[in-house]
Amino acid sequence: MKKNVINQSANGCVFTCPSCEKVHVEFQNIFFSFDEQEYKYFCTCFLRMDGDYYEQRNARMKSKRKIIVPIGHRNASMLLNSKELEELQTLLSGNNNTPYKPCYLTTREIGIKMGADIDNYDFLFLGTSPWGLGDLQDDWEGFISVLAAANLEGKK
Repeated sequence: MKKNVINQSANGCVFTCPSCEKVHVEFQNIFFSFDEQEYKYFCTCFLRMDGDYYEQRNARMKSKRKIIVPIGHRNASMLLNSKELEELQTLLSGNNNTPYKPCYLTTREIGIKMGADIDNYDFLFLGTSPWGLGDLQDDWEGFISVLAAANLEGKK
């Protein structure tokens, strides 16, 4: 079956596959497969990232690439430089004229004190370790009631 190319660049391609009905993002040596909702979410996150901010914040790192993007595994992250991020943003936006609203990602430990901060964020990425037999981690126990009481209207 022929893929439907949405956009492509020198180092990547965004396309849909009729057989699996997924949106695929290939960029350099990275490959993602998303359903439509996941793809929109992925685009929203990347289009709002401010590469200059992260390059300055991580300037002391020994690696060549200073923009660190967690990819869902505790031992793996995606590393980009600002030029690569800009190309990926263009690839995901479909054109060179899309204004990027900066987005600053922060990592916070879950805890009762986190409840007051929830209102300060547009997006919440909540995760817990896959260890154990499905039991809730101790540090989440006090946070569940805080999260239940929080106003999550408009949050993603």
